Amino acid sequence: MKKIKSGIALIALGVAMFICYVLFMGGDKSDLQDFFHGLVFGLAAGVSLLGVVLSALGVKEIESKKSE
Repeated sequence: MKKIKSGIALIALGVAMFICYVLFMGGDKSDLQDFFHGLVFGLAAGVSLLGVVLSALGVKEIESKKSE
């Protein structure tokens, strides 16, 4: 159950990071802004994916305990 809660928290963090990415996209673009936008977007996607994997592992663990 702890893995599922952690996974959901990571998914929520990833969504929050993506919202920040969308909100802080400015009109003027510099190379540094492009770098940080890409970095935040990549981190948001990675954290969300990690949350999905962790949640899936938690569900699998619970299902294996039920079958025993």
